Amino acid sequence: MQIRRLFVETTPLPSETIQLNPSEHHYATRVMRLKQGQVVELISPEGCMDATLESISEEATVVRIQSLPKIKNEPSVSITLFQGMPDHLEKLEFIVQKSVELGVNRIVTFTSRYTDAKYHKMNMSTKMERMRKIAKEAVRQCGRTRIPQLEGPRKFLRIFDSLSSHEAAFLFFEKEMKNSQAPVQNPENIAVIVGPEGGFSDDEVKTLIDKNCHAIHLPGRILRTETAAIACLTLIQAKFGDFFDVF
Repeated sequence: MQIRRLFVETTPLPSETIQLNPSEHHYATRVMRLKQGQVVELISPEGCMDATLESISEEATVVRIQSLPKIKNEPSVSITLFQGMPDHLEKLEFIVQKSVELGVNRIVTFTSRYTDAKYHKMNMSTKMERMRKIAKEAVRQCGRTRIPQLEGPRKFLRIFDSLSSHEAAFLFFEKEMKNSQAPVQNPENIAVIVGPEGGFSDDEVKTLIDKNCHAIHLPGRILRTETAAIACLTLIQAKFGDFFDVF
């Protein structure tokens, strides 16, 4: 039987008990319909812990901790996805969910010259909060331990401070370009940059290249932005990360 996973905000010691917050109580009792005595896994800030449902009532669920926390199923490399805002938020939901499953550590959304104009007028705070919930549920589903950071949307020119902290940055672009230098051989902290549906302007591409981004062209077909994000993350994992030795 599949072990159900629940989130807690603190990290209790073995043998201690902790009460789930209201949303996790609802998930455990109303969504999953878990029963007293059932074994679960708790995801805490310090790692995953084995636990047992100690008691369940209408008002609260209490769990008893059975193990020390440990980190499980986290990626071997740190990947930040810099994602241009797509024309529909449903696409961003898809990108967030699938990139978390693929092992991204951080997602930074941005607007650029060809981003849909509606985002310049929209209050994105509640929309991004929904994206964080999607990221959390993806962590629950895929067996990871940590919820990736989700930031933005930022303006294009404001992403460069974040890029400088990465050992390697890869710009996935629909046109083939020559790079002045080879990428770092075995980077452990990687930036992946994917534009919106309209792509990047020539000036934006030049600015990224000037910031030592390595341009990568995927030949053959033009991909939608949500497809490109997933394809690019998979390629990076295959080259440097968890999928390196699959075949």
